[in-house]
Amino acid sequence: MHIAGGRRARRRQAPTPIGARPRSGRAHGGNPRVRASASASKMTIERTDDEMVLKLIERSRLLIALSEEIPTETKLQTQPLLKQLEQLLAADDRDVARIQATHGLLCRELQEFADLDALLGAMENFLPR
Repeated sequence: MHIAGGRRARRRQAPTPIGARPRSGRAHGGNPRVRASASASKMTIERTDDEMVLKLIERSRLLIALSEEIPTETKLQTQPLLKQLEQLLAADDRDVARIQATHGLLCRELQEFADLDALLGAMENFLPR
């Protein structure tokens, strides 16, 4: 409902009894999407360092494949390095020096691409030392 001058009239709602929940998310407590995401964030899943690294490797692989900025030659060089890093992390007797060297090589190859540089920087926090 509009009032002259372009302002909207607010509808009056019956007061909510104390302790009762409001009927709509907007009446009290803000946007229902914001509330839903806030409650979902309370139920986050704890992940191990290995799971985080594997997730970051997968995201890096996807970003490399889909990016039009990255030359094909760089894509062809870095995809096997990501696979090698994944295999090194899966090994029972981890060679930490090789893991660090492979990660360093990936960082050098992809440092000019900000998104990948950020992913690899985040990955460094979860790699074994």
